[in-house]
Amino acid sequence: MTVSCLPVLKTRFQGNENIGVFVKTIGDHVFIPKYASTSFKDKIIECFSVNPIETMVYQSNLLGIFLSGNRNGILIPYLITPEEYELLQNILDIPIYPLDFTINAFGNVILTNDYGALISPWFGEKEADEIKKILKVEVVRGTLAGFPVPGSVAVVTNRGGLAPPQTSEEEIRMLKDLFEVDFLKGTVNRGVRYLKLGIVANDKGALVGELTTPWEIETIIEAFGFG
Repeated sequence: MTVSCLPVLKTRFQGNENIGVFVKTIGDHVFIPKYASTSFKDKIIECFSVNPIETMVYQSNLLGIFLSGNRNGILIPYLITPEEYELLQNILDIPIYPLDFTINAFGNVILTNDYGALISPWFGEKEADEIKKILKVEVVRGTLAGFPVPGSVAVVTNRGGLAPPQTSEEEIRMLKDLFEVDFLKGTVNRGVRYLKLGIVANDKGALVGELTTPWEIETIIEAFGFG
């Protein structure tokens, strides 16, 4: 039996509405921590119509912090254990690249889809070139809404994007040109501006934190083209 995807669902992970810290979508894959509850896995399947990949990074369940990538490649901190690396290598149809950078919270410092990537200015030019080579997209180093962690404050898919309210109109135009999708401004979990904390999204659907209001959900549906 095929489970039809519902575009936006509210949930918590182990009582925490900051689901984007623990869960990561890359392409059609959804990564969740090992030992997640059956009910949480069912919510993933209900939303994204895919069985999640259960894994850890450096024996940590903070997958949304550590992982980044698109359909061309997945960036993983060099801290990943051999067992964790082997598990992912055997499962995935996307190349994975353990990178020995000073910065390893790739999910926080890289915002990417299949068309572009905005990365933290904390990365050097050499690191930016390596990320460009792996993701096979245009890479821009810069801040967003005054924050040097674009992966934390915004969320983007191949259908649309959401940026925090303080994002300037000039930045919105830059995001649209770089990622080749439209962006809206919004919040999650009753006004939280670090959008990645409360939103996990791909082209099929989105999970949002349990505190997210109906008004915020309407904006999320419009931003990611689920309407």
